[in-house]
Amino acid sequence: MRQSGISTILLWGVRVGIWLLLCTPLVVAPTWFFPYITGKNFFFRIVTELAFGMWLALILVDAQYRPRRGFMLYAFLGFIVVMGLATFFGIDPYNSFWSNYERMEGMVTYLHVAALFLMASSVFRTLADWRLTFHVSVAVSLIIAGYGFLELMNIITIPGSTAGASGIGIFSRLGNQIYLAAYLLFHFFILGFLYFSTRVIWWRIAYALLGVFEFYIFIHTGTRGALIGLVVGLAVSIALLFLFSLRDNKRIAVYTGTLMVIGIILLSAFYMLRDSAFIKRYPLVHRFADINLQSSTAQSRIMIWGIAKEAFLARPLLGWGPGNFIIPYAMYYNPNLYGNEPWFDRVHNMHFEWLVAGGIVGFLAYVALIGSCIGMIWRLWRKRVLPGSVVAALGGFLAAYLAQNTFVFDTIITYLFFVLLLSLVHSLSAEYEQAVTKTYGYQRYAAVLAPLCIVLGIVFASTMHTKQMRVAGGIITMLNTVSSGKTVFGPTNELDAIIAQKTFGTSEARERFVDIAFEASRHSEQIPKSDILLLLSRGIEEIQSEVSRNPSNVRSLITLGKLLQLRAAIAQSLSDRDESIAVYEQALAAAPRYPSTYIGLAEAYLVTGETKKASEAVDSIFQQMVFPNTFVYSLLTVSILDNDFDKAAAQVKRFRSLGNTEVYPRDAVFESDKLGGVIPYAMRNPNSAGREQFLDAIFEFQKRPPSIFLAVSRTKAEVGKFDEARKIALQLAERYPDYKEEVDELLRTFP
Repeated sequence: MRQSGISTILLWGVRVGIWLLLCTPLVVAPTWFFPYITGKNFFFRIVTELAFGMWLALILVDAQYRPRRGFMLYAFLGFIVVMGLATFFGIDPYNSFWSNYERMEGMVTYLHVAALFLMASSVFRTLADWRLTFHVSVAVSLIIAGYGFLELMNIITIPGSTAGASGIGIFSRLGNQIYLAAYLLFHFFILGFLYFSTRVIWWRIAYALLGVFEFYIFIHTGTRGALIGLVVGLAVSIALLFLFSLRDNKRIAVYTGTLMVIGIILLSAFYMLRDSAFIKRYPLVHRFADINLQSSTAQSRIMIWGIAKEAFLARPLLGWGPGNFIIPYAMYYNPNLYGNEPWFDRVHNMHFEWLVAGGIVGFLAYVALIGSCIGMIWRLWRKRVLPGSVVAALGGFLAAYLAQNTFVFDTIITYLFFVLLLSLVHSLSAEYEQAVTKTYGYQRYAAVLAPLCIVLGIVFASTMHTKQMRVAGGIITMLNTVSSGKTVFGPTNELDAIIAQKTFGTSEARERFVDIAFEASRHSEQIPKSDILLLLSRGIEEIQSEVSRNPSNVRSLITLGKLLQLRAAIAQSLSDRDESIAVYEQALAAAPRYPSTYIGLAEAYLVTGETKKASEAVDSIFQQMVFPNTFVYSLLTVSILDNDFDKAAAQVKRFRSLGNTEVYPRDAVFESDKLGGVIPYAMRNPNSAGREQFLDAIFEFQKRPPSIFLAVSRTKAEVGKFDEARKIALQLAERYPDYKEEVDELLRTFP
C-alpha cells in the first residue's frame, strides 16, 4: 500500500478514536466500585492509548501531522512537566500519580489528556474538521439529555436519583448533577459555535431547539455553580461579540449592546425579587435565587479556601502534589467546618486546587496555559480566521469553564472538553505557523517503527489496566459478601485477593473493609464477638500498613485509633486502649485543629471511665470554634458523663453566644433531634441540682423538642419546685396537644 493510503487510514483511525472519546459520558460500569467514575476513566484511558499508538505511527509516515509550534503547545507541555515535578516532589507521589477510584485523576490522567491534545490539535486542522467533531459530541449530548429527561419523568429509575420525585437533581449517565450540569454547560457554547459557523437555516433551527431542550435538563440539575458559569460565559460572549462588531458590523454592535442592557436589567430584577413570594412559590427557581455568601454551603467553601491558602503557604514552590489536599486539609483544618462532610479531598475551586497541588510554579503554569488560550482566541479574530460570532462563542466557552471551576473541581469530562477547546484554538492558530517537517534519521525506519507503535498502543491498552479493573470489581464483590450472609472469612478472602493485585485500589479496599468491621461492631447482638474481633484485628493490620505507607495522612491515623478503641472496648484490652490514645495523640500532633480526633480521644478515655480527661479533650477544641455546629452534642454528652453540669451549662451559654455575630448573623439554636439524644444522658444522672442548672440554660432560650419540657419539669419536681414543674408541664400540653396524656400522668405524680 502506498504511503498516502497508509497515512489516510491512520489519520481516520486517530480521528475515530477521538470521536469515541466523546462517548465517554455514556459509559457506566455498574459492577465496579464508583461505577460512574471508573467506567468512564478506564474507557478514556484505553481508547486514548489505542489512538495515541496510531498517531505516533501517523507522524512517522506523514510529517504534516506532527505537533506544530506555538505558545499554546509550549504552555500545555510546560504545565504537564511542572505537574510531573509536583508529583515527584509531593507529599505522596504514589497517590499523586495514580489517584484513586473515587477521583481517577492524578498524573496518569494528565498524561492521557496531554496525548489527546497532541492528537486532536494535529488531526483536526480546519473549521470543517471541528464542526464534524462537535456534531459527534452534540449527538452524544442529545442521548445524555434524553436519558436525563426519562429520569426526570420517572420513566426510568436510576439508583440514587431523586429527580423523578423532586424535579431537581438529574444526573443521567454522569452520576452526579454537578457533572451533568458541567457537561451541558460546555454544549451550550459548542452549539453556539456550530450555530454561528453555518448559514444553513435548518441547521441553525436544529441547534436552537436542541439548546432549549438541553437548557431544560440543565435547569433541573439544580446546580448553581454551573448556572453562574453559564451567566458569565454568556456575558463574555455577548461582550466579545459587541467588541468585535464595532469593527465588523456596527448593526450587530447595536443589537448586542441592547442585549447586554436587557440582560443586566433582568438579572437585577431577579436579584431584587429573590426573596419574594412569587420566587419562593417555585422551589427550582428559588434554589437558583438563594445564592448568598451567608449560606452554610458558601461559608463552608470559603473556609475550605482558607485552608487551601494555609496549605499553599506551607509548601509554596511545588505544592503538595496532585490529589493530596486531604493531608493539609486535616493539618490546617478550620474547626468551624465541623458538621460538614468530614473529609474534603478537593478544594472545590480548581484555581486554588492547582495552587495547592503545584505551588506557585504550578499555578503560574496554569495561568500561562489559560493566558495562551485567551491570546490565541483573540488572534483567531484579529487574523480573521473565524467570524467574530464564532470566536465570541469560544471566549464564552473558556469563561464559563473558568467561572464554574471557581466552585467545583475538574473531572475527566471537563478535562476532555477543556482540552478539545485548547486543541481547536491551537490547531486553527497553527495554520499560520510553519509546520514542523524537518527530516529526522529515525524516519528511515518508519516502516518498522510505525507498526511497532500501533502494537505497543494495543499492548499497553490491553494490559496496563487489567488488574485495576479487576480490583474495581473485586471491591464490590467484597462488599456483597456481607449482604449475601457469608461468613466473616468472605470479606477477608476477597481483601486478600485484592491486595495480591498490587494496584492503587489497595487503599480504598482497605477502607471499605474497615467499614465492614465498623458495621459489624454496631450489630454485636447478632454477630459473634469472635467474628467482630477478627474483623477489627484485620482492619487494624491493614490500616497500620496504610499509616506506614503515608504517616502524614491523618485520616488513616484517626481510623486506626477508632479500630483500636473498639477492640479495646470489646476485648477489655488496656493495651489496645493505650495504643489508641497514642495514635490519637499522634494525629493531634499532625492536625491539632481537627475535632473528630478529639472526639476519638475522648471515647478512648471513656472506655476506662476517665471522664475528666475526655471532657477536657473535647472542650479544648470547642473553645476555638466561632461558628455553632453539631460538635456541641458530643461536647455536652461528655460533660454530662463527667457529671460536670457547671461546665455543660457554660458550654450551652457559649454555644448560644456564637449566634448573631458578624460571622454568623443568625440565632444559634439546637437541632431538636440531636438535642433529644443528649437529654436522656442528663436524665440518667442522679445529680438533680446540677441537671436543673444545665436544662435551665437550654430552656431559657429554646422550647423544643417536647422532651425538654418533660426533662425540665421532672427535674424541677426532683428538687422540690413543684409549682414550676407543674407550670412547665402545662405549657407542654398547650404547645403540643399530643403530649396531654403524658403530661396528665406526670402531674399525677406531683403532690
